Amino acid sequence: MRTTIWLARAGQSELNKQRRFMGQSDSPLTAYGELQGAALVSGLRRQRITQVYSAPQAAPSRCAAVIAVAHNCGVVQVPMWSDQEMGLWQGLTWREASQQSSRDSAARLRDPLHAPPSGGESLAQVAARVIAAWQGLLQVATGERVVVVTQALPIQIVLCHLLQQPLTNHWMWRIEHGSLTGIDLYNGTPIVRCVNDVPPVTV
Repeated sequence: MRTTIWLARAGQSELNKQRRFMGQSDSPLTAYGELQGAALVSGLRRQRITQVYSAPQAAPSRCAAVIAVAHNCGVVQVPMWSDQEMGLWQGLTWREASQQSSRDSAARLRDPLHAPPSGGESLAQVAARVIAAWQGLLQVATGERVVVVTQALPIQIVLCHLLQQPLTNHWMWRIEHGSLTGIDLYNGTPIVRCVNDVPPVTV
């Protein structure tokens, strides 16, 4: 029995455009991000999607709604698929964060797996909940064709988990805005169909 899970990165948000830490903010899609959301529908047009899951923030929720309408199915919001909680860094650039929280930035460079920004999550904490979300999805989506709309880091974490790579190598997976990563599972055994497939945007 085959299960197909598409991991979609939401389109560009306003904070993304400004190169600021978005974290779990409700930064809305830019005009181009809206077009990227529409392109995701095009990229999935030949798939028989039965359910859409989404992180609850504004950008992924908007893209998930567009996909669900196109496939005449529902959206289930799952907070565990949210991006990293950035605490005091949310809305800041890396330079601003380094200047305002030099201890946090230095700690993160020394230990990228366990050192969180103040009030935020560490990479290890994000990975624990994302992997739990993935395992939960496998239990409810057996034999289905589903989409999860989230951000780059949760997708990178799933890929590291499936391919048994160190979490600190997550940045080696390039996951663009408005991209699709497809994973087929045959009796629980994963086969990566594609990574970072970016459907063309019609302007």
